[in-house]
Amino acid sequence: MQYATLDGRKSMPSHTGQRADCPSCRGEMLSKCGEIVVHHWAHLSGKDCDPWAEQETLWHREWKNQFPSECREVTIYSTDSDEYHRADVCLPNGTVLEFQHSSLTPKDIRKREDFYKRYANGVVWIVDGSEFMDRWVKLGWTQWVKESYLRGKKGSWFMDYSPFNYVYDISNPLTGFSITSDGSLPDTLFPLLKPVRWPHTRKSWAYANAPLYFDSGERSNKPEMNLVHEKEGVEFYTDQEPKKLKDIKEGESQYKYTEKNRKFYTISEEPYQESDIFEWLGTVNDGAATSKGFSDKLSRGFNSRVNGRETLHLPKYIIGRFKPFDNVLSELNS
Repeated sequence: MQYATLDGRKSMPSHTGQRADCPSCRGEMLSKCGEIVVHHWAHLSGKDCDPWAEQETLWHREWKNQFPSECREVTIYSTDSDEYHRADVCLPNGTVLEFQHSSLTPKDIRKREDFYKRYANGVVWIVDGSEFMDRWVKLGWTQWVKESYLRGKKGSWFMDYSPFNYVYDISNPLTGFSITSDGSLPDTLFPLLKPVRWPHTRKSWAYANAPLYFDSGERSNKPEMNLVHEKEGVEFYTDQEPKKLKDIKEGESQYKYTEKNRKFYTISEEPYQESDIFEWLGTVNDGAATSKGFSDKLSRGFNSRVNGRETLHLPKYIIGRFKPFDNVLSELNS
């Protein structure tokens, strides 16, 4: 724990051997300030009073330190039992932030979400993805259309089945990308959505229902980039307009020609942009996932859709936004 009650105040340890009280259970605590482990308070009994507690990493502590001390390690009590849990951060509006380095089972994820939904203002998960996000396959929408179920057969570069054949379309030059969706995601998000193939490392997070961010560990703060790049240009053309009969003189054309110009737009896909934090917003559903034969995949693929996260578990493709660390921090604090 980062804090204990020392002389009636919420305090961090300053040196090894201090004694204080646990803010949650009032049990006696001992400070530990060695050179290797993050400085912390530990229960004198050797067992944390919160069964959900785990040993903090430096990543964990650095995230907590981004928030005011009064928001850190806030105990959330049940109103109808003696159960309580120590939230990593509880924002002024009652929303709990949980920073999770180790894996959790689907059962544990649901249990924590239910508790914080009932006795706080819900929870937001921030997961340490620095150990596995570099193994994600990151391609733009146009590249995923070429993703082949027959990949590996050399020389077979023909149009193969891919769920992206149905969820993605750039055929409309006026609006840019047209994404087939189940309606659970706002259309305004589409220009920012990035697709990723998730190899199911820490796959239990597919069962989380609360907002979820994967932290790459990078702090480069690259800007968030739109998926669609729209370039404006000007073209000149000759406008042809018929003259009134009374204005047509003998030997003249019956049309009036005027040189004009008009704006036009070209739509293109940005190079795939990564940033520090990935906000998981939805999935690409493979409508033909249960089909055995290749021909069945082609005939059933039209069922593919872009869905919100609540629709599917263990998805192959996920979509979301790569956002700068500072942007995410600002959003959480506000």
